[in-house]
Amino acid sequence: MRVWLLAAQSDAAICAGDLLQVFARGLWFDFATAIFAVTPLVLWLALAPERLARSWLYRGITLAAFFGACFGLLLLAVTEWLF
Repeated sequence: MRVWLLAAQSDAAICAGDLLQVFARGLWFDFATAIFAVTPLVLWLALAPERLARSWLYRGITLAAFFGACFGLLLLAVTEWLF
């Protein structure tokens, strides 16, 4: 969409190198955000004792937290896109 908006501007004087640099920086920020979002789940799974990790209650709580986090991130993405 941003490329389309850039193409719609007739007076925009941005070279391809600058555009590539902007997209690379945005990708870097996306990776940093993904790592920030996934780190608590990874620590939750890695630090749980084996006996606790095998229980059905732990699995249920883990699935609920995972789906809740996915819902929250998707909701945030939609609100960022709309507003």
